[in-house]
Amino acid sequence: MRTPGDRSAAAPRQLDFSVKEQTLHCEKNLRGFAAKSPKAAPPTGRSIHMTAPADPPAGFESAPGFESAPGFESAPGFESALSSIAAAVTLVTIADGRDDIGVTVSAFCPVSVHPPLILISLIADSYPAELLGRLDLFAVTVLASGQRMLAGRFAAAGRPGARLLLEDVPHHRGVLSGALIPDDALLAMECETVSRVPAGDHLLVIGHAQSVLPGNESGDPLIRFRGRYPALA
Repeated sequence: MRTPGDRSAAAPRQLDFSVKEQTLHCEKNLRGFAAKSPKAAPPTGRSIHMTAPADPPAGFESAPGFESAPGFESAPGFESALSSIAAAVTLVTIADGRDDIGVTVSAFCPVSVHPPLILISLIADSYPAELLGRLDLFAVTVLASGQRMLAGRFAAAGRPGARLLLEDVPHHRGVLSGALIPDDALLAMECETVSRVPAGDHLLVIGHAQSVLPGNESGDPLIRFRGRYPALA
């Protein structure tokens, strides 16, 4: 297993066949869904245009059928409708040499139990997406309701590095990923990327959970709903 000190020098670890097989199965399902999406004339009324992202960095594994195409537009109201889907709020952190980067992510999804796979969705032209286009290790922290301040910090435009944002918050560095992980969260996972799928204006990253770090088992989750963080009833 790689440690933070040797992740840049060590050769990529060969994943076992079951992880590769499961990942290919996930990608096949994603491609199948895209192939069934109709490419009819744009609907009447207001439409939201999905612009194609910049060329992905070297190392991306393209999934045919998911790239944005001319005339492939969102349904009216699609973007605002997404805000009506309540979602857990997570913090994705990445260690890149002497730099530490973090971003708030609510598009997080468990994919498989055997093998343990998760999926995160990042804005394709964002710096975190660029990093995970060439780095394999990252951490995902599921935030507790009392960590709303952290979610806001790591969602702000032009934010500084993760070390500064976590300076006044108890945290530790993951043993496997080397990424910064805030304490008092519900749980955290250290993951290794097994697949990258460009999808419209986002990048889907499928990660193999290498370790699970239990946290505050009695805490409530931080939920994002219609642009707010409501408390559980």
